Amino acid sequence: MSTVKEMRIETERLIIRPYVKEDLEDCFKLMQNKELFKYLDMDVMSYEDYKGLFYWLIDCYGVGFDEDFKYSFNVTLKESGTHIGWCGIGTSNCGLKEKEIYYLIGRDYWGRGYAKEATAALLDYGFNVIGLNEIAAIHKPDNIASKKVIENMGLKFKYFLGGLPEELDFFNGEPFYLLTREEYLQKYKSNTHMDMIFDLGKEKDIDELEQLYNDLNDYLEEGVNYPGWKKGIYPVRQNAIDGIKQGNLYVARHNGKIVGSVILSHVPEPAYYEAKWGFESDYSEVFVIYTFVVHPNFMKCGVGKALMDFSIEEGIKSQAKSIRLDVYEGNIPAIRLYEKCGFKYIDTVDLGLGNYGLNWFKLYEKLI
Repeated sequence: MSTVKEMRIETERLIIRPYVKEDLEDCFKLMQNKELFKYLDMDVMSYEDYKGLFYWLIDCYGVGFDEDFKYSFNVTLKESGTHIGWCGIGTSNCGLKEKEIYYLIGRDYWGRGYAKEATAALLDYGFNVIGLNEIAAIHKPDNIASKKVIENMGLKFKYFLGGLPEELDFFNGEPFYLLTREEYLQKYKSNTHMDMIFDLGKEKDIDELEQLYNDLNDYLEEGVNYPGWKKGIYPVRQNAIDGIKQGNLYVARHNGKIVGSVILSHVPEPAYYEAKWGFESDYSEVFVIYTFVVHPNFMKCGVGKALMDFSIEEGIKSQAKSIRLDVYEGNIPAIRLYEKCGFKYIDTVDLGLGNYGLNWFKLYEKLI
């Protein structure tokens, strides 16, 4: 059962994470401003009432993605750790069948784009981690600020709520917005400027990397398997463990999710020694690219190009003289990417993978 207990999203300015009991006092204080409740179906609460709600929200983290969940998360400033509000996703208070995305930012932090930043990250989490097929949102008709946040997320107006029972009359007349996963992914496929953070992989990333490898191999099995990879054979969890242990596995994160990864090694395949490279040296001055992966949900979003650019920058910073890689001769999309990034064809060699139907690999090099 997948849950959000270990969830943590980092954006440019924010950290979004599950509540912990130590958050209670700060959260209670922020929710004492009556102005925050102008458009909500609730009011300022006593400490004891709020405490009960707070611990109920923490208990909700034990509900799985495949159940009727309702998650709310702490939104804090990355630099200071200051609690500035919350955002959430899950069962709607007005009985919608779709999961709803919602948020609240403290009065002292209005007008700085924090709501837009937090909800964009949570929308991504809802589709690409929880695996929702559609996400909804509603707002009071005169809440223009929320209308802008919802529209900035890409949700589309569908209709006005009506005919709700008396106990839900508060929501009658509110505009209903919806975005499907297909629409969301299409938006990113046309966006070549995704914000990404690159850093060394850590031990806590191993589970997510293994899932990325499995998701990618499942995707390849269902379509055209250009690299010829096979689930359970390559890439696998051990590749992530080894790369992190050796300190040469890097990850690309978008809204806290690993969307791609690459290993930059100084150890070549034996067949590399048979080729005549553009730069002759021992491999202490050469990077070799291994396990170059992009999550299938983020293909054609510029992740692969960004990973290659990052690898080149790392090579320059490390004063490497060249970067080398091998690619199965039938992996046309990868070959196009490498050539677009300035890599030059060197030779075609046998890496000993004929048993898997991978007889010939092309070697490429980029001098830096």
